[in-house]
Amino acid sequence: MKDTARNGWRRFGYLCMSVVPLIAYAVLMFLVSMVLSVVMLLPAAMAVVQEGVQDMYGYLMEYYLERIAEISMLAGVVYAVLALIGMGLWYYFGCRRKSFTPPKAARNPLNLVILAVLAYCMQYAAQIIMILVNIFLPRAMDNYEQMIELAGVGEVTVLGVLYGVILGPIAEELVFRGLTLYYAQKFTRRFWLANLIQAVLFGVMHMNLVQGIYASVLGLVLGLVYHRFRSLYASMWLHIFFNFLAFGPLVFLDGLLPQNAVFQLCWYGLMCVAAVLLLWVIYRRTAQKPAAAEKQAGM
Repeated sequence: MKDTARNGWRRFGYLCMSVVPLIAYAVLMFLVSMVLSVVMLLPAAMAVVQEGVQDMYGYLMEYYLERIAEISMLAGVVYAVLALIGMGLWYYFGCRRKSFTPPKAARNPLNLVILAVLAYCMQYAAQIIMILVNIFLPRAMDNYEQMIELAGVGEVTVLGVLYGVILGPIAEELVFRGLTLYYAQKFTRRFWLANLIQAVLFGVMHMNLVQGIYASVLGLVLGLVYHRFRSLYASMWLHIFFNFLAFGPLVFLDGLLPQNAVFQLCWYGLMCVAAVLLLWVIYRRTAQKPAAAEKQAGM
């Protein structure tokens, strides 16, 4: 009886631990954003004092809104670097991941091509989700579009690419497919449940309904890819490919397709089917015996 209770509390502890990486990452994001916001507002505050501006609040808000995109991207780069260091050490020592060499499957050129194509297909799955949200939750979509415009996410900048394509995906994979999924699997032996936990928390991290929904779906796929390859490198590649496409290449590739509503709807559906087929291909290509899997398991 005592052993059962002890095991139950241990599992509950692992469930709580699966949420801690998200909390730590969110706190880090908040602190870095606050510090950078204060630093960026110092010149405006000094101007208020020197020039005797009467509407101090309005002046500072106008100054802040003009630079919010720059602040957001710079904050993203800073907290991603800090997360890479902190979460990387946690993952290395806390999760006993002592190998930095990617497994053979994660270095296979054909597998990397498959992951790139899967990322392309997942972009259309995300588009379908956004269309459905726009139909059933139009206010949520309006809020999302306003947030994107305010943050300047659509603008292609060096900081934006550095954070959105490289640092952000790597840091998020360490947090969610690394730490969160590790503790979730300690909580339950059912991989589908552990994967669902980390995917939902990944969606919560985005802190808005629209991104949260499609990020959760993407998180499920990223978790499955990590599980099959037994390597964070594979999920990192997929995440990087997915974000890279959003920075312009997808718009270019879409421009090559017929601009017809019926065709586009059929194309979106076809890409979703292709994504499922590619996941099946990955499943088949990464099938291996448990002993071999443990031997090849790496970061």
